[in-house]
Amino acid sequence: MTDFKSGARAAGLSIAYGWKDGLTGFIKKPRIGYRRHGIIGGATGALVATANGLVKPIVGSLASVTWLSRGMYASMKKGTKKRNNGLNDKHLLINKLSIQSSFSPSSSNDNDEEQQDDEDNDDNVPTNIKFAAVVSGYPVEICQQILDEFEKVKKRHKEIAASSPNQTDKHQHKYLCRLQRRHSDSAL
Repeated sequence: MTDFKSGARAAGLSIAYGWKDGLTGFIKKPRIGYRRHGIIGGATGALVATANGLVKPIVGSLASVTWLSRGMYASMKKGTKKRNNGLNDKHLLINKLSIQSSFSPSSSNDNDEEQQDDEDNDDNVPTNIKFAAVVSGYPVEICQQILDEFEKVKKRHKEIAASSPNQTDKHQHKYLCRLQRRHSDSAL
């Protein structure tokens, strides 16, 4: 589905094939059943054709609603992308964050001093952690913990690699993975 037009086309095909299969089944199913199994096969084919004749047009009609809705959704989504010109709210926040980190305002009022203290705390936080917080939606403290844990694991991997050079790469990788899982604070 790319737009409303393709959704309408698929909906039309769904209705057409549902009705066509339902109606042509009244002739095909009994004939096929009769060829394979005689009179009993013909009767069974007629029963199956009756069930299909009732169900397939209904299913085709309901499926057409689905296809039409998908086309409308795709068309609306395409319109939203055009309106935003490809910009996402996260991109705007990231740009704002990078601009804020490059400039630090000075102040002289008491309220501004309190705000300056908060900004000083923010200035102590590296830009990559602010970036991770904006992108992931997690608080800065959580992102800091995640990155600290990652650095611990990376350091441990380097130590192990330096201390055991005689192991093959495959066994060393398995060993490192097991060791990392065992010593991870976040293991469940």
